[in-house]
Amino acid sequence: QVKFAGTKSIYLDGTGDYVQMNNVEDSWISGYTGDFTVELWWYPTNLSTGTYQHILTAGTGFQLYMGNGGNLSLAISSNNASPYFVDFWEDHTMVVNTWQHLAVVRNGNVYTLYVDGISKATTTNANIVGTGTGPVQLGILSGSTYPAVGYFQDLRVTKGLARYTSNFTPPAAELEG
Repeated sequence: QVKFAGTKSIYLDGTGDYVQMNNVEDSWISGYTGDFTVELWWYPTNLSTGTYQHILTAGTGFQLYMGNGGNLSLAISSNNASPYFVDFWEDHTMVVNTWQHLAVVRNGNVYTLYVDGISKATTTNANIVGTGTGPVQLGILSGSTYPAVGYFQDLRVTKGLARYTSNFTPPAAELEG
């Protein structure tokens, strides 16, 4: 499966495989005080694995995940632990075997979760993301917990720009830097 013709995606089958990005201090958002956008395309192939599926994480301080049954959630903390100052719980039901664009945006002190260009949850908080030294991981939490099942494509992290500040039309071509 690919979102755009001529491109590639990554398939994770939920058996513990994942992608880990090391040495991303300059490109990740932990400790960053400015605007940012984190986005990707996800094509879940199983909504009911009996547990959570973690889509994108960094330590425990940034967790974009899906509950059993397909409900999308986002948890962000300032200290890589609970409590979470962003705690969007089951704000959207994902659709199986369908590409969906997910975006987390900080615009000033406003954090928003978008799915397919529609705002699903928003909160205002002056705290900044704190993920400690935890690596950024696609498809799992902490390298061993809550593996995701599906295809991933076009993960992009943009520091210094809130790309989306209101509802929008998702990108119609592969993402560029």
